[in-house]
Amino acid sequence: MKTKSINPLKSKEHLGLEKWPIAIQDKRRGELVEEIIEETLSKYQAMDNESLESVINKSIYLERQRLKAEPWKVDPPNEHVFWNKSKRKLEQALRIEDKQEQKQKLLENIEKLIRRYTEEIVGNFNIETFFFARKFLTVFFKGLFDHFSFLDFFAQRRARIRCLRHFHVKGDISKIKQLFKHGTVVILPTHSSNLDSILIGYMIDQVTKLPAFSYGAGLNLYNNSLAAFYMNRLGAYRVDRRKKNPIYLDTLKNMASISVEDGTNSIFFPGGTRSRDGIVETRLKLGLLGSVIDAQRSSLEKGHNNKIFIVPLVVSYETVLEAGMLIEQHLKRSGREQYTSKIKRNCDFFKILKFARNLIFRKNDVFFSFGEPIDVIGNVVDHNGGSMDKYGNIIQVKSYFELNGKVNKDEQRESEYTKLLGKKIGEMFLRENILLPTNFLCYLVVNLLKERHDTSEIFDILRMPVKGWWVDRALLYENAQLLLQIFRQKEKEGIFHLSEHFKMTADKIIEHALRFGGNYHVIKPMKEEQRNNKLIINDLPVVIFYANRLDGYELEGQIKWLKEVS
Repeated sequence: MKTKSINPLKSKEHLGLEKWPIAIQDKRRGELVEEIIEETLSKYQAMDNESLESVINKSIYLERQRLKAEPWKVDPPNEHVFWNKSKRKLEQALRIEDKQEQKQKLLENIEKLIRRYTEEIVGNFNIETFFFARKFLTVFFKGLFDHFSFLDFFAQRRARIRCLRHFHVKGDISKIKQLFKHGTVVILPTHSSNLDSILIGYMIDQVTKLPAFSYGAGLNLYNNSLAAFYMNRLGAYRVDRRKKNPIYLDTLKNMASISVEDGTNSIFFPGGTRSRDGIVETRLKLGLLGSVIDAQRSSLEKGHNNKIFIVPLVVSYETVLEAGMLIEQHLKRSGREQYTSKIKRNCDFFKILKFARNLIFRKNDVFFSFGEPIDVIGNVVDHNGGSMDKYGNIIQVKSYFELNGKVNKDEQRESEYTKLLGKKIGEMFLRENILLPTNFLCYLVVNLLKERHDTSEIFDILRMPVKGWWVDRALLYENAQLLLQIFRQKEKEGIFHLSEHFKMTADKIIEHALRFGGNYHVIKPMKEEQRNNKLIINDLPVVIFYANRLDGYELEGQIKWLKEVS
């Protein structure tokens, strides 16, 4: 597949993109690969033979188990052969009597694994493909969030304007732009959809007008050959979450660290994977966060002035396309024998037609909330990149990594910094979260169901017959007014943010949630039945998914629900 070539002599924009950090990194991809291999291998060179044998054995075992349990189309065709050969080479190395020679062979085996992983992980950035993707994604997202039309391919400006009407961005963008002049920016977003990577990338390009970021993309997305073609050329590095062996995890962490230290602006999903339960992530994966701290310390250790800035980003959807699948996975895992699915989510021809109709004729919005930029220790930074303590005094990040006036590596100290940073980001996610009418209504419905059935356990409700999934409309509207007052007060206290819809009355908020919430779900989560004065819940698991966005705010004990209509 080819993309249209652009003559760099005729395109000032093309020349501008060549100066982007991600484009510069692509030109030195070979050097980057070798740096990652060298850095990762250095850890194993300090180990004894017995430890090296254990690491290789564990990696081979886990990889063989992965191939049996969860093979993917994107996996190399020679995987089984490669790991069988690796096992034989390990056995040959262990037969060598000379310990020094044996260690050398074991390290050679590890280096081959590291090289294989590095070549898999490190992506590319192609400017011509980027230009094509910019046009294609304008049409794609315009069709997803607005009405779809084939004419959008020929009326790009109009399509872009209509598309961006559905993008609501909050935060100090001017400050983030300024920080690009003083160091490397790492954006840490929440993660709830496979769309997140390309959606955030498109928003950064079209709304904030910032240079492209490097970002991690799950290797499962590469099962689609068309998606793989473009993601391979748009700065994505590949992350295979099936791989849990230490060599792969060390390679991935070093790739992230060296890339950031190199000055490449990056997007990391600190939650690690999509939120299966719909909850805003607060328990974050510390591996990639640790790589950012590694990068900052390493840069200071080498005498460089590259400062790393972290910007939390909360992404909120009116409809999460995968909500049904994600919440089912969560409920089956957490509920085990307590949960049996009552919703048929298999796709047939008519469901596909219904989804296509929804996609063409229905609208939806997406909300982005940028948090206050911080340094890798969690200190707020000013427009010039200066770190400030809680009193507003400028402080030096370098001092956090010094011992006796010299920057040094201290794994225990940096482990504590990583934990503190993870806690800080989790708190910022909750504070920057933008709640939508869908979250409001679903939270209200779930709690009224619990009140009606006198239980605090959601699995008690899920085990009931589907006919019991309803709430009284009059009671719903009375409680909505009560809940709206609490939401508005919480926003004033800075606990979370509310979308502009919360300027409306409670009944209008409910009306909006019923009309737009779950727009693309084949099964409409809720519908009003005015004849019986009920709100019928068709898909309670999905309602729970959207209600869970309020988890973490400890609202349960603060609300006294009305049980009768006044």
